[in-house]
Parts: sequence; structure tokens; C-alpha cells
Amino acid sequence: MKDLYAEAKKFLRLDDDEQIDFYVDVAAEYAQAAVGKLDYSKKRVQYLILAIVQELHDNRTYDYQSVAKGDNEKLRNVIRSMITQLQLEVDNEN
Repeated sequence: MKDLYAEAKKFLRLDDDEQIDFYVDVAAEYAQAAVGKLDYSKKRVQYLILAIVQELHDNRTYDYQSVAKGDNEKLRNVIRSMITQLQLEVDNEN
């Protein structure tokens, strides 16, 4: 997981370590809560966390009226799909 912090820094092209650490921690916590057990060695898990980090960063401010109208999506469909796949994999492992 330590590599994800450095990867996120490159991915976002940011130098604010504190902000990046926060985004990675939130993304990992979110993904773990959605999926259950995460295998950080899987590339899809790493990408999922980086994609969530990017979503958190890119959409760190939402226009209230746009959200109320449903114009903004919190997560792209591909991310939702990866979460579903990972949930199914955890269920199959148990």
C-alpha cells in the first residue's frame, strides 16, 4: 500500500503529500468498506484506489444545485463495476 502514495502523487501530479495521503487513505477505506477484504497486490485494486483518489481530487467541490439535479456522478460506471467484481471475488473466496 505504501507504493500507492507515491503512485498517487505521480498520477495526480501533486506535491502536497498531506493531501495525497488523505485522499489515498479515504479511497482505500471507501474501497475496503465497499468490497470487504482488499488484495493490494491486484492491479485492479491499485487502479481502483487511484481512480477514487482522482475522483476525490477532481471533484473535491461539487456545485450544490448540480448535485441536487443529478448532473454530477460521484463515481464513474467503471469504478462501480470494479467494486462489484471485487465484492463477488471476496464472496467466492469465503
